[in-house]
Amino acid sequence: MSNDANNLVNIESVIIEQKESKLSTEIANGVSDIDIFEHLDKPYLTAVLGYTDRDSVVSLMNISGGEKIHIKLKSNRPQTVSVSKTFFIDKIILSDKSTELSELYVFHLIEDIGYMSNLKNVNQPYSGKPSEIISTISKAFLDTTVVHTGEVHQSMKVIIPNLTPIDAMCWIKNRASTGEGYPYYLYSTLVDKELQMKDLHSLMTPVSMNPKTPYSFTGSSLAESSSTSDRTIIRYQSKDTENLFKLIQEGLIGSEYRYINVTKNKVDTFSFNVDTEVITRLKTDNIIDKGTPLFDNSKYKDITADMKSRSISQIGGSSAYDGGKSYSESGAVAQYKFNIINRAMTHMLTNSKIDFVLEGTEFLDGNANKTLGRKISLRFLRNKLEESSANIYDRKKSGDFLIFACKHSISRNSYYVTMSGVKLSNGEVQ
Repeated sequence: MSNDANNLVNIESVIIEQKESKLSTEIANGVSDIDIFEHLDKPYLTAVLGYTDRDSVVSLMNISGGEKIHIKLKSNRPQTVSVSKTFFIDKIILSDKSTELSELYVFHLIEDIGYMSNLKNVNQPYSGKPSEIISTISKAFLDTTVVHTGEVHQSMKVIIPNLTPIDAMCWIKNRASTGEGYPYYLYSTLVDKELQMKDLHSLMTPVSMNPKTPYSFTGSSLAESSSTSDRTIIRYQSKDTENLFKLIQEGLIGSEYRYINVTKNKVDTFSFNVDTEVITRLKTDNIIDKGTPLFDNSKYKDITADMKSRSISQIGGSSAYDGGKSYSESGAVAQYKFNIINRAMTHMLTNSKIDFVLEGTEFLDGNANKTLGRKISLRFLRNKLEESSANIYDRKKSGDFLIFACKHSISRNSYYVTMSGVKLSNGEVQ
């Protein structure tokens, strides 16, 4: 695609490469749009690419899935650098011959590490901290470095049970937590070359990217007259959220847990209360405030947190290894409790979210990731405004949000990002 000043992002190059025939073709001029998806729970990107074939590229290269696609993008904002990612075509979603001389194809793409992982099998023993095991698997099978933060408190000995490398890494990651019980996420971003393994505390602690210039949803008439209209939330929605009933069903509000050691005939029993184990911990670490609806401890205390609504028993240890703990085994009750804190934080984070659409050029920098795992400040007007009131923002919706999913929608004349975020605090909204 040509570098037009009217374009918000320039699709510099899109090259299809076929390994068998050693053919490669530049198709950027025929690409109409690209959607690229990031998610905190996925260590690879996915994408959907629309391509109008006027040169019989698909036929001549016999494209049928498994071909590489190298994509190079660059924001037209000053002081930005190009972003490059390699994908594989895993399926053709649509083929529509609209005219005699052209045909529209829609390809579904998966990042190269996701595709290559599906071709490999891991079935061997590992020992060490989860971060070390994950780094070893990633380097050996995917030739990819993992950057991790925080200190994983537990070590383990495991035999990977015939999983793909990515499934094995996610399986190990699900068992990892910090010494305070914060869970880990393993994910890929559009900008970073390495995989990221970061704990929830490290993601939630930094300040927002835009504390002084929040994005605002003010309505079209107000946005048009605003001097900061370029920082406008174009639209937003929230659905299937704040399902407290489901959290109770999962035993993540108030429950009794029993971990059974079958070789020592020992049972470790403890109670879990989301108020004392999760809410208080997050507030002590100054991550959330009482304006955060999902993490309002009074809600849980008054309803269910002091009640043992579930009694859950699990096999905790079998002493399978001398001098080491197996995948599900912990050395003390406190460590078993970290597993539940880990699950509760993870479920609560995805249980209350909002999807919002922003103009995207600010988020394709090339120098650093500005989407997944970052915090962003948003403001929403109250539904009923009073002329005498200085507080015009909705306290329930407005605040600082953690971005845990993002879709980059790129076309010839537009670039938008659709983000999913969970509210952590009220920010400066009183």
